[in-house]
Amino acid sequence: MTKRLLILFIVFILSFVQVTLRLYAIATEGNEVYAVQAQRQQQAELTLCQRGGLITDCRGEPLNYEECGYAALVEPDDCGDLLRAARRLAAASELTVKEAEKRLEQGAPFGIMLHAPVEEEGIICFPALQRRATPPAIHLVGTLSADGSRARSGMEAAYESYLRSCSARVYAALQKTAAGGLLSTKAALIDEGYHRASGVMTTLDIRLQEALEQATEGLVSGAAILMRLDGSIAAAVSRPAYGGDEVGALLDSEHGELINRVLAPYNVGSIFKLVVAAQTLERGAQTPVFNCPGSVMVEGRVFYCHKRDGHGLLTLEEAMEKSCNVYFISLLLQQGEEGYFATLEMARKLGIDDGSLLCRGVAEQAGNLPVEIWSGRLAANLAIGQGSLLATPLDLAQLTCCIASGGMLQQPRLIEGMLQEGKLLRDLSDGKSEPVRLLSVETAQKLRHMMEETCRRGTGTTAQPEGFSVAGKTASAETGWVEQGEPVVHGSFAGYFPADDPQFGLVVIVENGKSGSVSAAPIFREAAQRTMEILNGSEEPRKMPE
Repeated sequence: MTKRLLILFIVFILSFVQVTLRLYAIATEGNEVYAVQAQRQQQAELTLCQRGGLITDCRGEPLNYEECGYAALVEPDDCGDLLRAARRLAAASELTVKEAEKRLEQGAPFGIMLHAPVEEEGIICFPALQRRATPPAIHLVGTLSADGSRARSGMEAAYESYLRSCSARVYAALQKTAAGGLLSTKAALIDEGYHRASGVMTTLDIRLQEALEQATEGLVSGAAILMRLDGSIAAAVSRPAYGGDEVGALLDSEHGELINRVLAPYNVGSIFKLVVAAQTLERGAQTPVFNCPGSVMVEGRVFYCHKRDGHGLLTLEEAMEKSCNVYFISLLLQQGEEGYFATLEMARKLGIDDGSLLCRGVAEQAGNLPVEIWSGRLAANLAIGQGSLLATPLDLAQLTCCIASGGMLQQPRLIEGMLQEGKLLRDLSDGKSEPVRLLSVETAQKLRHMMEETCRRGTGTTAQPEGFSVAGKTASAETGWVEQGEPVVHGSFAGYFPADDPQFGLVVIVENGKSGSVSAAPIFREAAQRTMEILNGSEEPRKMPE
């Protein structure tokens, strides 16, 4: 009996020790978690400002939020002169002096939004963010529903769940008594990641985006895209634009405000002459002198040059500079089926008939290439970028950057990666296709020379800004549409700058702009000028306020 009791006693002691050790382990391992939970049960939280996840530009500046006023924590017990504090609060807020004074007299800390900072003992102010109703690059960034409960389009929709997980706030913590009252009127200010960017970082630059939007303000309908030579999109504009609060009313609009024209296919026109010249030079085909009398007959159809009395005898370089239709039609007809199919193949390698996926939910529409059948008429149309050929402004920007970079074709890129508390958590540029050599260095150099001469003394002189040189190609693309008895002809310009040290490709398309040199090139000139002025200003990257 005694032995049995002894055994039971030992078992009890061992069990007790085991339970004690387990409780100690739990207390030790979960100390931080339990401590935080216990602390929160003992404190009251006063939220001063909060935000959702950020979509930022390449420098970390928010695109979907903007600084708007100030949030303030007011601690009445620390205010030396309540009347003076009330007057200053009233001057910077919607409160009257009496209302501010009454809140101060209650003694409890409170939060308030201000339109100007208040320098007063007992009042702590810091810049606050509010969501932009109409963000820059709205067709890419996207919008939210009227109540902010869900994303409607663009990157807001593509990364909706992740952006929701990146919500942050600033709050004041107050200690409570066991009964729930305030133990002290002294508050602790807690920043839960509000001033450290979390969300999605894009390749856009808000400074260059705003400059491109300003340069295209007079553009009724069309598109413009600014691309770095590495394929990253620096800015993009689609016109007509829209306000973030207008989405519902525009769903049935006939003007297509919600369409992102940067990613939509257009008739190309003479910009495609660059592709014809490129495949010719790459294959080492002959580039003879042709005579332009102003028109050429192909299989019973007359194709006109924009200079109806003709350009006379022209070399390839002179034909590009003057954008002579007759020359390029003659060149491709002379090359026959081999030249025709080589041109189609180069266009296919450019990705004209494939749509690029910039990010989930933001995709380029596929363009269109003529059928794989040889005929004189098909070749004539292809030579001058007409007929069934369609390409997006994004496609043309890739072509331009390829030539400017010495023949290397880059995949377009919009997203840099995911941000977590100010750090690039995951670089989404990883895994992208490596650049491929589309053109030899020699071919790219010859095309660059032609594009530079086009802007120096040819059809692109109206694109030339002050202080630096540019290179490019004009186009007037027939669409086959008729409005008010007149044919609809899009004017466009594709080029790069600075010509001697290329940094950007820029494409401008003006719907029914008739002439690229008249309608699109001046917009190119202004956008290029604004871009270089910003970059030469050496502005430091902007950071979230601290």
